[in-house]
Amino acid sequence: MENMDYKLLIDTAALAGTVMLENGAEIYRVEETINYILKVSGLKTTQAFVISTGFMISLDDPDIDALTVVRRVNKSTTNLNMIASVNDISRKFYKGEITLEEAFYQIKHLKRNVYPWWLKDICIILGVAFFTGMFGGNWQDMFYTGIVGLCLVGWLHIGKVTEFNDLIQDLISSVIISVIASLFVRFNPQLHLNHVIVGAIMVLVPGAAITNAIRDTLHGDYAAGNAKILESFCPCSNDCTWCICRISYNGRCCEMIMQCIFAFCAIISFSVINEAPKKCLFINGVLGMAGWAVYLYIDRISTMLTATFVSGLVLAVASHILARILKTPVTTMLIPAILTIVPGAGMYQTVYNLFLSDMDGALSSLVYTIGAAGAIAIAIFLVDAFVVAIKKIVKKRPQTD
Repeated sequence: MENMDYKLLIDTAALAGTVMLENGAEIYRVEETINYILKVSGLKTTQAFVISTGFMISLDDPDIDALTVVRRVNKSTTNLNMIASVNDISRKFYKGEITLEEAFYQIKHLKRNVYPWWLKDICIILGVAFFTGMFGGNWQDMFYTGIVGLCLVGWLHIGKVTEFNDLIQDLISSVIISVIASLFVRFNPQLHLNHVIVGAIMVLVPGAAITNAIRDTLHGDYAAGNAKILESFCPCSNDCTWCICRISYNGRCCEMIMQCIFAFCAIISFSVINEAPKKCLFINGVLGMAGWAVYLYIDRISTMLTATFVSGLVLAVASHILARILKTPVTTMLIPAILTIVPGAGMYQTVYNLFLSDMDGALSSLVYTIGAAGAIAIAIFLVDAFVVAIKKIVKKRPQTD
């Protein structure tokens, strides 16, 4: 393309890639976005190689000097709105709806925080309470879980100031949750410690890493997939800390309708915490509620693994359909919604049984946890593979006048 500033083009692509990696996008999506931007050049060679901690971009053609950019990305968080915004800008530029200068400016000046810090803090407090209700806790359990969430919010603010390593911060968060929950149970034996702890730790479950690991692996990026799997299981080592402080177990179920309402509220809270686009909030809540309702219903007539698989299938299909309707990345819906069926309680029970030297119980919980994670992975695999196949068929179909 004549009169194009190739230096600005590659800088724009690098900026887009950096923003997406820093905010938790899948590796294949980062490569796809960079390539969308570079293809506008019309040059013979446009390459993008991305890993979880950085990327390399190259432009080359017989008529120009080769340009190469290498960037390392050290920090990573989850901000679904930033991913959706960069995704949208890159596609507008590719279609010619905005200029290169406009694309660079818009990415450079993206508003990082859609929601104020105090609203996200409130959502953490309410979210952990709603998760407790979703897993069968009563109103008293929910109230005390909210207090645990308040203490957790205080620690997370301290962690931001001290800039602790993420793994260390998760570990200390787990200590805070277990100690405070255990103290509550000592003073109020009517509380169900399992419900309080499991509800409180749900905000620490790495839903984005789990979902991205599955989707990157599907797209053939096994190195990134394995890295994300390791990243998702590192916080689970903190289960050991939760279990040390555990005192008793007393299960109790709420009505299915109430659990689904709590799931709706919990997923909306989780969406706000992870900066999901505003247009996705209500739909994410509906998806989370629907997924949990499917899980509860199938669980009553079949096995838990079947319930997890069917629920994951429903959530994956619905996320793909709604993402195309709203023109937003699938992950902005799938990451929050899938959290309702992530086997966090199974991981908790596995490590707790190990501490009790109950090898049979630990093995049983471990088998369920692995099976549930596998069921979710297969469900997402199947839907993503079907969508990829449909896209290939559509591209190959001859155009008719």
